[in-house]
Amino acid sequence: MTEPDLHTMTADRWPVLVSEAVALGVRMVFCMPLHLGGACLGTVTFQRATPGPMTAPALLDARLLAAAMLAVILDRIPMDQGSATAGESSNFHRAAVHQATGMISVQAGVTLAQALLLLRAYSYRHDRPVADVATDVVARRVHFREQPEPDASGRTKE
Repeated sequence: MTEPDLHTMTADRWPVLVSEAVALGVRMVFCMPLHLGGACLGTVTFQRATPGPMTAPALLDARLLAAAMLAVILDRIPMDQGSATAGESSNFHRAAVHQATGMISVQAGVTLAQALLLLRAYSYRHDRPVADVATDVVARRVHFREQPEPDASGRTKE
């Protein structure tokens, strides 16, 4: 997201933010995603007191800074596997979690955000680390396909 001049931006997008930012002297805002593979772990927001688009050297600097910040963040995440509830965030950078989230999304017919919630809920319910459950999903030992609805007697329809 880039807004090269907050003075020319309509206030309907961010009615309070724009006026407050301008009052603080911010004229330009640029957001850089923090990507790890296909996952976006967050964003870094850059602001400037002068309006105008980002120059190529400034954009390169922003990308380098975002990559360095992501490296620092990932370096600080503890690597213990722990239980599904303790240290759970340490597992989210693993590729299997992202792959499993995509598979669950297709299997259950839900968004990626909902698929990640299903993965975390399954992990919590079975007291297993998220990374272990994700590995099982990728290996097709655990699936999230819709189960047939039981009838009044409790039997599932075939």
